[in-house]
Amino acid sequence: MIRYIHLTNFRRHADTEIIFDQVGQIILIAGRNGAGKSTIVEAITYALYGEGRYGNRNIDRLIRRGAEIEGMEVEISFDVGDTVYRVRRRRDNRLSSAVLYGNDDALVEGPREVTEEVGALLGMDSRGFRLAVVAQQKELDGLASMRPGERAATLSRLLRLDAVVRAKEGARARYRSEQDALRGLGSVPDRGESEEALEQLRVDTQAIEASFGRSVVEVARLEAGVEEERAAEETYQNSLIALGHLEQLELSASLEVARVESEYGSIDVGPELGETIDVEVLNGELREIDAGLALAEANERLREQSLMWSTELARAVSGVELLKEEGATLTTLIGAWDEGAEAACALRVAEARESLTQSINELRRAEDGLGREDARGRELNELGAECELCGQEVSGEHLAALKRTLEGARALSTKKIRSGEKGVAKAAKALEAAEGALEVARGAAHEMARIRTRLAGLEGEKSDLSRRIHTYEGNLERLVVEDVDVALLQGRRGEVSLALGEAKRHNEAVALRALLEERKRTLGSSLAAARERHVAAARAVAAGGVAADLESAHARYRGLVESLAGEQALLQALTTRVAVSRERLGSLEREVAKIEATAQRRVDLEHAAQVASVTGTVLEGVATRLNQQIRPDLEGAIGELLSRLSEGRFEGVALDAEYNISVFDQGALRALGDFSGGEIDLIALAVRLALASVVSERHGAGGAGFLILDECFGSQDQGRRESILTALRGLRGLYGQILLISHVGGLDDAADRVIEIEVDEESGEACVNTK
Repeated sequence: MIRYIHLTNFRRHADTEIIFDQVGQIILIAGRNGAGKSTIVEAITYALYGEGRYGNRNIDRLIRRGAEIEGMEVEISFDVGDTVYRVRRRRDNRLSSAVLYGNDDALVEGPREVTEEVGALLGMDSRGFRLAVVAQQKELDGLASMRPGERAATLSRLLRLDAVVRAKEGARARYRSEQDALRGLGSVPDRGESEEALEQLRVDTQAIEASFGRSVVEVARLEAGVEEERAAEETYQNSLIALGHLEQLELSASLEVARVESEYGSIDVGPELGETIDVEVLNGELREIDAGLALAEANERLREQSLMWSTELARAVSGVELLKEEGATLTTLIGAWDEGAEAACALRVAEARESLTQSINELRRAEDGLGREDARGRELNELGAECELCGQEVSGEHLAALKRTLEGARALSTKKIRSGEKGVAKAAKALEAAEGALEVARGAAHEMARIRTRLAGLEGEKSDLSRRIHTYEGNLERLVVEDVDVALLQGRRGEVSLALGEAKRHNEAVALRALLEERKRTLGSSLAAARERHVAAARAVAAGGVAADLESAHARYRGLVESLAGEQALLQALTTRVAVSRERLGSLEREVAKIEATAQRRVDLEHAAQVASVTGTVLEGVATRLNQQIRPDLEGAIGELLSRLSEGRFEGVALDAEYNISVFDQGALRALGDFSGGEIDLIALAVRLALASVVSERHGAGGAGFLILDECFGSQDQGRRESILTALRGLRGLYGQILLISHVGGLDDAADRVIEIEVDEESGEACVNTK
């Protein structure tokens, strides 16, 4: 049985620990859909076998969102016999780890190793665990209502009969495959002819290899002879190189003599040109002329400056006069201004506002009087023949007199209202006129302030213009302008520039003639030296040559080299022939080996086909015998459980070849469709539990000691759920611990313990509330 399970970052569960009571048999894990109830079942499967709801795929999706860096961990503790086992599995960065403890001693480490050891302890792998221990709604309700073909296929899968069927079909497929392979081999070629051709090719190859060996020896002999004559050949070649070098020197010397003679003859010094001309005198005169022209340009700029200052002086004098006239005009305007005009206008505005206020108040009083009189008139109309003060009867004459008095008062009040409205209109016009006059007075005051500011600024402008007049007059007094004859200077400058150019060209011609004379003297010396080198080179060539013994050695060397080339060509041809012959020999040997292998392959295929045929026949018999053995076992298990669940009412069941279920009820065998819905549910539960028992037994398990029913009560009413739970309590000997996963209400009282799975609204994490 399970002692406890601890989930860390597993789906919705950030840190959930559930400790299971070892006394209570039925433990209800309740909560609304999506809270994380079925996650507990998935965590148990993961802890034991390292698998999720999709097997080994998408394991990382089990990690709680946001905890990918921390990783997830599930730890479970369970009993098998007298030993308390504990498994801890982790998943970090796509890597899994696992440790199995027995009585707190580490037994096995590693995900695969722990899974294998848990399978050995429980006697079932992960698939067997899901079939024998975990039952879901679709399995509980579906087995009893499936069509015959579907039921047989499902039971075959649950009881592992499908493995035998697959093995039988595999054997038959292997037989067909071996037969197809035999037909594909075809006929085997005659081995004798191939072996004769192989022997003849071996003889031919040996002959070619012998010729190849003799050629190798001859090439080695010729190479040794070439090596012996190599020193003499090198001396011969060096003599040829030295002779060629001397001939090259002679040719170079001859070409040098011709080149120098050609260049010497091409130089023409020309006639005498006299002495060089001193150009500094002309340059000095040209600088004096340029200075005179610069002075003329400066005088022209001074004249322009004088004209500008005279113009500015006249403008400044005129400006002073204009400022004086503007100042006089502004002074006159200031003298005519009435400073008290704005205050008088403000007083009239205040008086007009007061008058308007009084007129409005009088109008309101008249309107209030008219309102009171109207109210009094309505009271008289409602009064009738009684006085409102004393209750005495009022005569009609007295009532008419009161109404006439009231009408006169209303006419007077109406007249006062009309007079008041005229007074208000008149006062409003007077206020508007007064405010307009005040606005004009304020504008005039603003304009007068601007005039005073302008008048104050005029004095500064007059002072600035006076300073400028003084400055312009001083500049004009200091300005001195000289007269220069520019045309005369420009004409003289052209004459001097022309003379200077002629002098420079003359001096360049004199210098060039001196250089040519010096070059011709140098070439004369070079020509004499080149002629001497040419004569010496010609003598060296005449004295040089190759000795007769070196010529003989060279001839022997060339003969050996040519013989070696021919023999090497022969060796190359023999090498190719040897390679081709060897290749043909290898190909023929492989062909003979292939013939032998094909023959052996035919023998092997015939044997394998025979074995596959026998195996298929044997497995077909095994499947038939297993079906014959399993049906009685399954009938007995279902009958025993159903009798206990029904408190003896149902005595047993019968299964036909297609696993259709019939039930013995009070001595009669009845079909499943004859029973009520609650009775069918009870029968279906017995079938599911019996299947779990038979699956566990056929998997070699003594039983895990606990059962998990995941959402198996969704379609039953309260009465049926209670009957099933009562029947489950009778199975304590088989299942000491039954975990019910359900969101259906009404199961709390029937359970020994309730574990409520809730979701924290803020964090979205699952949490446990134990009752």
